[in-house]
Formats: sequence, structure tokens, C-alpha cells
Amino acid sequence: MAAQTGFIDDPRIMANMAIDHWFPKRFASLSDRFVTMNGVLLMGFGSIILMVISKGSVGLLVVLYSINVFITFTISQVGMVKHWWMVHDKHQPWKGKLAINGIGLILTSFILVSVIIIKFREGGWITLLITGVLIFLAINIKKHYFKTAIKLQKIRLNAFNEIEKLIGQRPCADRKLKKVCFNKEGKTAIILVSGFGGTGLYTFLRILENFKGVYNNIVFIRIGILNSKISRGSEELEQFTKQVKEDGEKYANVANQFGLYGKSIWTIGTDPVNEIYRIVKRIRPKLSGAALFGGQLIFSKTFYLSKLLHNHTIFSIQKRFFKFGIPIVIFPIKVE
Repeated sequence: MAAQTGFIDDPRIMANMAIDHWFPKRFASLSDRFVTMNGVLLMGFGSIILMVISKGSVGLLVVLYSINVFITFTISQVGMVKHWWMVHDKHQPWKGKLAINGIGLILTSFILVSVIIIKFREGGWITLLITGVLIFLAINIKKHYFKTAIKLQKIRLNAFNEIEKLIGQRPCADRKLKKVCFNKEGKTAIILVSGFGGTGLYTFLRILENFKGVYNNIVFIRIGILNSKISRGSEELEQFTKQVKEDGEKYANVANQFGLYGKSIWTIGTDPVNEIYRIVKRIRPKLSGAALFGGQLIFSKTFYLSKLLHNHTIFSIQKRFFKFGIPIVIFPIKVE
């Protein structure tokens, strides 16, 4: 019963942690088997490792389970006590609920401390060590995502400045172009973007720099990846869909300002590789000389979990498209 609870609910906890950047982002994405798949696999492998290390010692495993269960109980009670205290001005019957969670906090804390002291030499210290290592990893993952977000913001600002500079060099009549007609004789560049930010703008600028005058039409493919937070309700999904659509329109407007035909194709889904392949397979026969372009973050200082934290979707797309003879160009985006 406890194992069943863990396999059902722990992946959801991992998804919530991933949304808040305490865990790799891929655990927040709804895969073809939904969010539970990655969580169950991780828990399964972790269980096997613990069984091997402990040699199946029931005493050690029970201590490990007990301490961590009461750690989660205590944290949950702390969160509920904090919640009722923060909403006491808005929620009328808050005192009784605060008292219930407060008593629960005292009991779970007492049991947790007692078990750690009594069972410290019988496996308690190993439990604290394992839990401490997981906390350390989560903190470092959070720091990595935070630093990466700051660096991506710098890339985005640099790209905006470069775009404004290039637009300023164009004739005044071309700077305010809102719509450019499709050039049937010209070639088309299909750019894969994940949002209106540094990576997409950087890729667009590198095309202008390295393929000057080659491509007259720019098609931006924006895939909105659903995660457990977005799927909680219709309001979140509606807002997310609106944001995905607006991101694509912004890219199309930028292309128009450079005198290029710009079009945005967007969709939302759970698997970016499948969604992109489906769109490209449909539109590529209609476009002459079309090629795909994308960007990939390259870190000057490699983090020991960077491969797990950044899933290299572009390489999965490249592998899929190569099988069908579809060319794709990847621009490295160096993150200092």
C-alpha cells in the first residue's frame, strides 16, 4: 500500500519540483505516457539500487522509510500551518484548521526526532546522508537554472540590440513593414523556436549573417509543451495557448521588418519531436528549397548534470529528420 502510494504520488511531486526548477525540467513535461513514466522509472531504479546496497535488510529499509515519511509529514504540516496563518485575514474558519495542523506538526516532529535518535546507529545516519545528498542536488539544480536564466536574458538583450541596429540601417520605408508577401521563387528557412527569447532570435540573426540573401521566406515553428502545471485547469491552458500564439506572431513581425516573409505555425502538445515532425512533413512539400534551423545551448563551464537538465531536443529532432532526408542546421549558442 505504501509502495503503491509512492509510485502514484511521487512522480507528481517530482513534476511540481521540476516546474519550480528544483528538479530537471523533463520531469514536468507530459510525455506519451504522461508525467508518471519518468518518475516511475527513476523510483524503480532507485529502489533496485537501495535493495542491492542494503542486501535486502528489512530493518534498514524500514528505518529509511520511516524517517523520510515523517520528514515529508512534518514539511507538509509546516506548509499547512504557514498557509492558514497567511490567509487568516481572508478565511474565516482558520483557527480550527490551524490548530489541527499545528497539533499534527508537533506530533510528526516529535516522532521524527525520536526515530532519528533511537535508530541513528541502525540506519538512521545512512537515511540522513541519502536525504542530504538529494537536497544538495536539488539546491544545485535550482542554482543552475537560475544562472542559466540570467545568461539567456543577456543573450536575448544582445539579440534585441543587434536587431534594432540592423533595422536602423534599412531604408525608412522598409522599417515599418507589417506584412510581406510570400516569395514563391525564393527559398524558405524553417526556424524551430521555444519562445520569444534569446535562442530563437539568435538563430534568426545567424541565418541573416551566414545565409545573406539566400532565404526570402521565414517560417517559425513554435511548439508549446504541456506540463503538469498547465494541465491543471482550462484557465492555465487558455493562457498558455495565447502566449504560444503571441510568441509566434512576434517572430513573424521581426522577419517582416527585415523585408522577409514571416509566418508563424504553432501548436501545443506533449512531445516536441513528434509535433515538429508532423508540421514539417505537412508544409515542406509546399515550400521550395526549405531547410530547418535551430539553436543549442553550449556551456563554457559544463555542469555535472547539464546533459540531464538540458534535454538536447534539437539533436533528437535532427536524428529523426535525417532518416527522412530532411536537412537541418544547428547553430551553437554559447553560454558564458
